[in-house]
Amino acid sequence: MIQIIKLVNLAAAFLLEIAMIVAFGYFGYHHPQTMLMKYILMIGLPLIATILWGFLAAPKSKYRLEKLPRLIFVLTLFGAAIFLLNSTGKTMLAAVFAILVVINQLLLFILEE
Repeated sequence: MIQIIKLVNLAAAFLLEIAMIVAFGYFGYHHPQTMLMKYILMIGLPLIATILWGFLAAPKSKYRLEKLPRLIFVLTLFGAAIFLLNSTGKTMLAAVFAILVVINQLLLFILEE
C-alpha cells in the first residue's frame, strides 16, 4: 500500500512541477508590460525555473541538494509560482495549487528513503 501511495505521489509531484512551470509562463503572458517584456517573461521565467530545478532538485542531477535544503528550494520555487499566479487574479487556483503542493511535498519528505 505504501508503494502505491509513493507512486501516486511521485506522479502528482511531476504534474505539480509542470503546473509550476506553466504558472510562471502564465504570469509572464499576463504581465502588464510591453509586448517584448511579455514574451521575455513568458519564456524566460519558465526557462530559468526549469534550469534551476534540473540542477538542484532533479533526482538524477549530480548537483542535487540534500533533503532539507532541497525542500526549502522546492517550496521557494513553488511559492514564487503561487505568488505570481495569485498576482494575475487567479486567487482560488493559487490557493488550491498551494494546498496540493504542501500535501505533496510533505508526503515526499516523509516517504523519501
